[in-house]
Amino acid sequence: MRKNLKPYVVTQLQELNVFQEVAPEYPEKLEELPMVVYQALHSPKLIDLSGDEVTTSWRFVLEIVGDKTAGTLTPLTSQVQELFSNIGFDVRIRDANTPDYIRSIIEMNGTFNNYLNTMTPN
Repeated sequence: MRKNLKPYVVTQLQELNVFQEVAPEYPEKLEELPMVVYQALHSPKLIDLSGDEVTTSWRFVLEIVGDKTAGTLTPLTSQVQELFSNIGFDVRIRDANTPDYIRSIIEMNGTFNNYLNTMTPN
């Protein structure tokens, strides 16, 4: 009985109202900035005797891309970090700039209890 957290994470990112686009892959052209591209990985952590998935280990990787002329991404990454840390994820941020764009990569890890609807850091 694993719950899919991808729609929830996408909704939370959209409701911040700071990203022009939230997508699972890069568009052909980076025109709507800042944007966030996400990846999600999950695996069962605890399965009960009846075969139900009690807890799921989740890892989200968010790539925030901005225009170099707009300045730093720190205010955006801080908002994302605060939001998802409060939900229960362990959140880590690193810079990964390119010659044309500023970019931050946010890694979020946690264990979700599918019965209690709670997240705890891994």
